[in-house]
This record gives sequence, C-alpha cells and structure tokens, in this order.
Amino acid sequence: MPGWMGSPTIAAIVIAIAAVKLLVAANTDLVRDEAYYALWSTAPAPGYLDHPPAIAWFIAAGRAMLPDGELAVRLTTILSTIAISAAVWRIGRLGFDDLRIAPLAVLWFNLSLAAGVGLFVATPDAPSALFWALCLWCGAELARSGAGWWWIAFGVFAGLGLQAKYTNLFLGAGIVLWLAFYPQRRRWFADWRLWAGGVAALALFAPNVAWNAQNGWATFIKQFGRSGSGFTEGWAGLRYIPEFIAGQAGFMLPALFLFSAAGLGLWARRRSTRGNAVLALLVWTTLPLLAYFMFHGTHSRVQGNWTMPLVAPLALIAAWAAIEWRPDAPRFARLLRFLRRWHAPFAALVLAVVFAHAWSGWPKTPFRDPTAEMHGWRETARTIERAAKENDAAFIATLGDYGMTGWLATYQAWTSGTLPVEQLDQRIRYRFLPAPDARKLGWPALLVTRQGQIDGKRMPARLKDVARRIGTVERRRGDDTLATYDLWLLDRPPAPVFVDE
Repeated sequence: MPGWMGSPTIAAIVIAIAAVKLLVAANTDLVRDEAYYALWSTAPAPGYLDHPPAIAWFIAAGRAMLPDGELAVRLTTILSTIAISAAVWRIGRLGFDDLRIAPLAVLWFNLSLAAGVGLFVATPDAPSALFWALCLWCGAELARSGAGWWWIAFGVFAGLGLQAKYTNLFLGAGIVLWLAFYPQRRRWFADWRLWAGGVAALALFAPNVAWNAQNGWATFIKQFGRSGSGFTEGWAGLRYIPEFIAGQAGFMLPALFLFSAAGLGLWARRRSTRGNAVLALLVWTTLPLLAYFMFHGTHSRVQGNWTMPLVAPLALIAAWAAIEWRPDAPRFARLLRFLRRWHAPFAALVLAVVFAHAWSGWPKTPFRDPTAEMHGWRETARTIERAAKENDAAFIATLGDYGMTGWLATYQAWTSGTLPVEQLDQRIRYRFLPAPDARKLGWPALLVTRQGQIDGKRMPARLKDVARRIGTVERRRGDDTLATYDLWLLDRPPAPVFVDE
C-alpha cells in the first residue's frame, strides 16, 4: 500500500481540507439559505416550515462555541466532514480486506464538490449526511460482529437523521431490503433489539411530528408534496433525468461518479460480491433514494445537493470498484488507471479554484457568479439601517423573500443594528419567533426588495396606496456591483398587516 494511504497521512489531509474550509468560511458572507437557517438558530424549535430542525441545532451549537459570525454558523457543518470521514474509514476497514479502499474512499469523498461545497455551507444536508453515515457505520459494525446492540445505536442516529431531512426515511427502506434479500440476515426481524432501535428512532423523531400536528402538518405537506405523480409534463418531463445525472457527475466530479456507477454495476453482475455484507449494506441503502430521485426527475428538477447523504457510501463503492474493476480491453484499462491516478490531483485543483473564487472573486466567470451572494452584506445592512433612520422608519420590512429576511435580520444583529426586521407575508415561516404586533411597531417602515422584484403593477393590492419608492442600495465587492435593492417607504397598510400568503 502506498505510504500516502496510511491513516496519519489521510487524517492530515482531511484536517487540512477542513482548515481551508474554516478559513474561507470566516472570510465569506452567508448565502441565502444559510442566513435563513441562522435566523432559525436564534430560537431553536422542534420544527420549522421548510425542514426539520437539526440544522438550527447545528448552527446554535456553533454559535455557542464561537462569537457570532459566518464561522460560527458554518463550524459544525465543516466539522461534520471530519466525522463522516472517520465513519467512511471505519466502514472501509470493516467491509473490505484490501486496505487501500478505506483511504481512497476518504480522499475521494473529501475532494468531491459535494463535501467541499455541500459540507461548507450550513444547510440541512450536513446533519442529514452525518447521521446517514453514522447509521451505515453501525450497520457495518453489526455485519462484522453480529452484535445486535448496534441496532440501538443505529436507531438513535436514524432518528436524528429524520430530524435533519425527511429523505433519511429512505435509509430505513434500504435497511429492510438489506435484511429481506438475505436469508442469513432475516433472523434480525425476530430480534427485539432491532425493534428497540426502531422505537428509539421514532421517539427522537416524535417532537417534529408533534410540531407538525400542531401546525397543520406544514413541513410534511411542503416536503412530501414535492414527490408529485410522475410524468406530469409528459415525455418532455424526462429532460430532468439527464440533467440530474449530469448534475451528479459534476457534484461528485466525473471520475468518482464513473467509479461509483461502475461499482453498482459490478455488484449487480458479480454473484461473488453479493456475499460481502458491508458492500451489500452500502448498495441497498443507496438504491431506494436513487430510485426516488429518478422518479422525481420524471416531473421536476432534482437539485444536486439532495443526494448529499449518498456521497459517502458511493465514495466507498467507487473506491472498491476502482481497485477491483479490471476490464479486458487494454485501452479502457489504461483509461481507468489514468483516472485512478489523476482524479485526486484534479479534484484538489477544482476545489482550490472554487474556494479561491468564493473568497476573492478570482478567477472571473463568464456566467452568473454563484458566489456573488457571499460578499458585501455587512456594509449593505449598515446602509439600509441608515436609510431607514434617515426616513424615520420604525422597522425594516421584506416581502416574499425569506432569504432577504434572513440576510437583513442576521446582519442587522451582527452590525449592531437597532431596527427590527419583519417579513410582511409568509408568516408561517416565522412561527418560532414572537409574532410582530403592528400596533406597537410604529410606522412608516422601510421595505427592501430585490431590484425589479415588484413594481407598480406587481405590488400587492393592499400595499399599492401606501408604498413609495425612495431609492436603491447596491451590494458591492470592491468596485463590482453584485446586486441592487429597491427601497420603499411604507405607511401602515390596511389590516391585516402580516399575512401567511
């Protein structure tokens, strides 16, 4: 085994990548969803409209350890990469005799855009991927040792995973398949420890279920309503499937994607490999979620980050395939050797460019800059606060944009702003906060919208007669204008002032 595959070297690489991510995290502003989740973390609750609450807990933990700021928001997300890497290493050692598989899987996982970017920004994908990986670790320990107590730990991590994203339900479906298709494992269905693990998972998930019951099943309706009925656009809807596949190739980077697909194919084709219980665990727990996303792609776009929990197990499958796959065609064999050798340097270069661009804006991109959100918010928040006070506004308002609400509320707090920030609509998103009292807030308000978001024709009817556009504010990075926002002076509208629509 090459020296770089030793555990100290791999650990050093993982920690070095995490250190770079922490450095970039401290020097870039929050993106849209992060700012919204940062607002969640100010009032941790058992549920929110968009997702279960684990990301709020993650961010609150980071804010408890560090002063408020971007690094505090992203801290636990970045550290989760280290924990997932440890789980991948252990699963690789438990499941495969070839000692090269575990370090290769850890390396490829950390150098993917999925881990580099998806486990950099603070979103529900981080706790979802972490608890999914920890469940697989428990399953691998169970497969290797036969000790049924691992079902209890599995249940705990599964319940926490459900508090991150509901897609973690598919992990349970995969476990059922892993047990049902193998006679030697069906005995677990009669073991009380498996069912105790299930009870533990349900107990940990219960607070979110209770919150949904009290709030009209809001999160369940929002998330499960995405599944659709399939083929709603006819055959034209199938265009989302190649888009999904291409997106995953980019998210994982092409060589990792190729070897993971090859690994799934090799496992299905080779009867001898199906006896490897850990490899079977990785495959069976991956297939249900992949199948669902293929179904989802028949009627709607699949966002690249939705597969985040699968990247760690796919990295293990890919590493196994990279070492085991020996095609007969000489040219194809040479291509695979080339990919095995150069994937890590190529991925490291891609990741370095992504982080350099996020931090500095260099190199310039000829297309829409996806990192433009990550700069200029502190000065923008100060400018908006000054404009509000110059116009005697009692508070800052937003409309139809939870991201704007999150940004302004978060950066107002971080820049010692004194005016409250309230969204006039979609109030169901903010039930974790005290409801604003229109009688006590005072008027006028300064309404902030994206340039062109509303105009005289698109202004909500109840606001048309009380809103007056007074100017714009630019968000900048150096000499570059990143975005422009319209400012409106808003007199008190007719009741109700704050609505759910």
